[in-house]
This record gives sequence, structure tokens and C-alpha cells, in this order.
Amino acid sequence: MKRHICFIIPSIGVGGAERVVSILANYMASIDYKVSIICLVKNIAYPIDQRVQFIFPHFSIKRDLSTLIKVIPYYRKAIREIKPDVILSFLEFYNEITMLSLLGIRKKIFLFDRNNPFLKEQTVVQTILRRFLYPKANGIVVQTKHAGEFISKRKFNSNVLILPNPLSEINKFWYPSSERKTIVCVGRIEKQKNQKYLIDIFFQLYNDGWVLQFVGDGSYRVELEEYVNLLRMNNQVIFSGISSDVQTLLSESTIFAFPSLWEGFPNALLEAMAVGVPCISNNCPTGPAELIKDGENGFLVEIGDIDGFKNKLFELMNNADLRHEFSKNCRNIRNQFSVEDVTKKLLKYIEPS
Repeated sequence: MKRHICFIIPSIGVGGAERVVSILANYMASIDYKVSIICLVKNIAYPIDQRVQFIFPHFSIKRDLSTLIKVIPYYRKAIREIKPDVILSFLEFYNEITMLSLLGIRKKIFLFDRNNPFLKEQTVVQTILRRFLYPKANGIVVQTKHAGEFISKRKFNSNVLILPNPLSEINKFWYPSSERKTIVCVGRIEKQKNQKYLIDIFFQLYNDGWVLQFVGDGSYRVELEEYVNLLRMNNQVIFSGISSDVQTLLSESTIFAFPSLWEGFPNALLEAMAVGVPCISNNCPTGPAELIKDGENGFLVEIGDIDGFKNKLFELMNNADLRHEFSKNCRNIRNQFSVEDVTKKLLKYIEPS
């Protein structure tokens, strides 16, 4: 067996980072690495290879000082017991806790810093901890060029790897339903994802036969459902909740729309393009511009340009030839983000020859 790699993440619940950990852990286990995942909450939303070892705490988790006091010795004890060769820690705030917990323990530690770095809201304590602890890590892994520049300029760490998210296995391909035309939007229903913007545009463009479908859940869902009710669009705007088979929904949709205000790396957009769905996206920081070549494999619209988004979406809704052209051109993205290539790049970084 090859070396022992340990992931540290709060849970494997629904989320972008959690999904990435599940993909990487499964693939590493399949190529004979010993893999462990240390969590704080027993919440597993993605399939995990039975060879992967889980470690969970024996105490309940809250985001307060009393929990922090428990987490530090929990992490230290877990790492000493399983003795991994490399530790991969995910998510801001928790990265600082990982580093604080493992001070004095000689292990190779790499921190995965996600989301848009220019929009993070951190407390003064978090900012101080980050500046003090990030340089002590063996390296920082980010998802985009902009995030890498942010880390380097602020001298958080000199060893930065830009690593996009890997794709899960793509087993569905775009074959839109002939019975109804659907604009689908996948993601957490939160203000950051900007779904109300898309509802307003769809309301202006609506013509008979089209449906706008939101796949996902979140704290903003009830407010948006009430808004749709006020617009009397209940039959045209659908909230279908979390799906266990997003690829099938994507493959049967007509268009994928992505109105986010910011992203770390847009997993939902990447998966839609890999399936071959014609896409339109806000050019938000950060991620969509690294996937979409405007007018070639999708539409990219500047944030706040509601007329631009509306006009491009209208064009896509009314031009079947353009939809098929975008679909053909965007499928090539599968090769750039395969789990094999992404993992190979990561392993070369954490295990240099």
C-alpha cells in the first residue's frame, strides 16, 4: 500500500468542498493509498469507498469556544493515533483550527482555501490566526488564479497550488426533453446564488411552454417561494429541492443558468457543461470565466447587466442551433477536469519526487 493521506473536514454533508473530498478520497483509495477522513459531524451525503476510514468525535459540535476547546485535543489525538503521512485540511476557519491543533506535531499539512478570497468576512481573531498559522503549513491549495494571487500577495504562504475541482464520473449526456423546455439552476438557495435575479429575468421573458427549475435548498427558499407566489408564477417556477440524481435533471433540461454573485469554483456550472447543457452565467468572481469562453461554449455576462443577461438568455431560448453548438463545444471540458488528472497534479504537489 502507498502512503497514508488524511482529510480533515467538518462533515461530508452536501456542499462543494465535501463533494470534492469524497471524489478525491474515493479515487486515492482506488489507486491503493490508505485514506482517512477526520470529521466533526457524522453527516455523509456522498458515496464513500469502504476502504476509507472515518474518525468522528464523541461530543456534540457547536461553533463556540467550548467546542473549540474540545476540538483541539480531538484532532491531536486522532492524528497521533492514525499516524498519516500527509494531512489535507479543508475550509476556512477550520483550517486555522487544524493548524492550531497540530502545532508541535511534525506532519506535512496542506490547507485547501476555498470560496472567493476577496469577499470573505472574517473576525479580527480569525484574521490574526490566519496570518500567523497559514505560513506554517507546507502549502496552500486554491481553486483559481485569482485566489492564488491573493494568497501570494498577502504572503500567507509561498507554496501555492492552483487546483480546480475534479469532476465526478459523468454518465449522462444532454438530451433535452421534447415535452417541456426547462431552464435549470442548481445550487444552495442563498442570496449569494442570486436566484431572485434569475426569477425577475424569467418573469420578463416568460412565454408559454418554458419552466424555470431550481434544484437545491437553503435559507432563502421560503422567501423566494413567497415572491414567486406574488408574481403568480407558481406553475412556471419550480423549487424541486435537493436531488440525488442531478445529472439526469441536467441531461433533460434545455438550458443551465448560473446567476451567482461570487463563487470559489462553480461546481454546478462545471458539471452542467460536462453533461453538455448549453449554459449562461454571470461573470462573477471567481470561476465562470475559467470555464466559459463567451459565445463559443456558453454565454458570460457581467454582474449587474440585467439587460445583457436577459437578451442572451432570450437568444438561447429561441435558437436551437446555438444551443446545440454550445453543447458540442462545452463537453470538451470533461478532459480538463477529470479526477485522474486533478489527483495526479495534487499528488505530485504533496509528494514531490
